[in-house]
Amino acid sequence: PASLPTLAKQWKLGVADHVLSGSVKEVQSVIDSYEVSTTRNLQNGDIGHPGMAFLFDAEARMVYRFNDPSVEWLQEALDRL
Repeated sequence: PASLPTLAKQWKLGVADHVLSGSVKEVQSVIDSYEVSTTRNLQNGDIGHPGMAFLFDAEARMVYRFNDPSVEWLQEALDRL
């Protein structure tokens, strides 16, 4: 968790972007609920995953889930909302 602010800066995340932290159980629960495939570094406990993007409609329903999407895919999905 202490490295997340540095990672967010390296990844050039904006103020509306989020990184997930918590206990292993809490993080795994969120990962499982979003059906994200992961790998785990057994030496340091880090969880690796592909770049994911989730789009939600006005009623907070997930309508699109992307694995390493292109900007064009995201724009098309936004246009469809």
